[in-house]
Amino acid sequence: MSLIDGVNGTSRFSGQRGRTADGLSRSGVRYPSPFFDIGHTYLPPSLKALLRWCRYYYLVNPLINAVIHKMSEYPITEIVIDEKDPAIKDKWDTLLGGVLRYRPFQIEIGLDYYTYGICFVTIHFPFDKFLICQSCKHKEKATKIAYKWRNLDYVIECPKCNTVGPAKVQDFYKRDLNGIRLMRWNPEYVNVDPAFAGAKPVYTFELPLQVRNDVLLGKKSVLDTIPDTFIEAMKRGKYVRFADDNIFVFRRPIISQKDSGWGMPLIMPVLKDTFYLQILRKAQEAIAQEHIVPMRVLFPQGNSSTSDPYTTIALDSWKGRIEGEIAKWKYDPNYIPILPLPIGSQTIGGDGRALMLHQEMEVWSKQIVAGMGVPQEFVFGGMQYSGSNVSMRMLENMFLGYRTDHDLMLNQFTIKRIAAFMGWPAVQAHMRRFKMADDLQRSAFFFQLNQGQKISNQTLLQEVDFDPATEDAR
Repeated sequence: MSLIDGVNGTSRFSGQRGRTADGLSRSGVRYPSPFFDIGHTYLPPSLKALLRWCRYYYLVNPLINAVIHKMSEYPITEIVIDEKDPAIKDKWDTLLGGVLRYRPFQIEIGLDYYTYGICFVTIHFPFDKFLICQSCKHKEKATKIAYKWRNLDYVIECPKCNTVGPAKVQDFYKRDLNGIRLMRWNPEYVNVDPAFAGAKPVYTFELPLQVRNDVLLGKKSVLDTIPDTFIEAMKRGKYVRFADDNIFVFRRPIISQKDSGWGMPLIMPVLKDTFYLQILRKAQEAIAQEHIVPMRVLFPQGNSSTSDPYTTIALDSWKGRIEGEIAKWKYDPNYIPILPLPIGSQTIGGDGRALMLHQEMEVWSKQIVAGMGVPQEFVFGGMQYSGSNVSMRMLENMFLGYRTDHDLMLNQFTIKRIAAFMGWPAVQAHMRRFKMADDLQRSAFFFQLNQGQKISNQTLLQEVDFDPATEDAR
């Protein structure tokens, strides 16, 4: 099927669209589109298929890796628990800072958020897997009973009624604080059924091949700890659906398109530029291998037109003599050879410095950084950390929505669900204000407001990252 132009009814890929050196359209190379290039031929057909390439470039490209790490770490600030009861506050500080290691986890969220454009977070609550005899209903922990793994079933011999057969599996959740974990799920194994007409998106997970193989082989460390929902999904050949109340999704903004429900990876607009930069690096590598170290050629040189060394000396003996003199010189750099004839030399190669592409690579590296929406100084250094710096203000505005999502996950998802599971009183928490490390002008302005009795001492101390209660006690 050919594409028909809407104006004159001719095919867009007709032979009349070729270009030649004289500008006439008689014949020549036919291009399918004016936007066509080599990188376009490798573009994945869907946004999810693009995720594998995003992961690859994050792992192997030093420029993209540095940008994503800086963008993930820079906006994360300390978490403050807004609770007056010191016992409750210490309990939540221990959970967030010690058990969950919340701040490093926030940085890992940023790695997925900027690499894939989306991040899926759930809370794992500890549980014990029990195997229940289907005859007498006797139950035992899977870790304390010998079972055989057959056809995705736990086959046991009941210690009470001695019945041998598949056991019924049940996961009992327990209130163990040290067993609570925050989990990120690889977006390459997550499927998104986008929302339509106001409905909530549906997120499903496909078990990776390695996990499926471990389950099929009956690896005990996996069978004792994997939730039975995943094994049941393998039996039925289905995906596992995330519960709506146990998943929090970070998603970068993206235009309306057919792959709705996904976010836009940070490196998506610069994939072609990265491909072109890789071509420059390959060319640089070839130049470095073949043109950096020159090849030197030695030959006997005649004194005049009447004395031709090629007719008066034996070239084999001359070659042996020169090799011996070079060996002596390498052994003793101060050795001075004495030869009856002058020696001519010629250098081949060694022009690699003139052929290097470092300037072009530098230009395209900056082009990639600009395409990812990051100030040049943020990656290459040289930025002045002052409150009036335009680049810093741009970064601060970029992180506003991202930090809002972190605050929502902290209060409406993490604290709320863990408090309900553990039976603790829910508290409110927030991340410290995102500001420049040495924002002296703003600190001085707050001090002036405090001196003018326009703001309290507590607000002033919080602005400079001091705890007002601790300072009052001291």
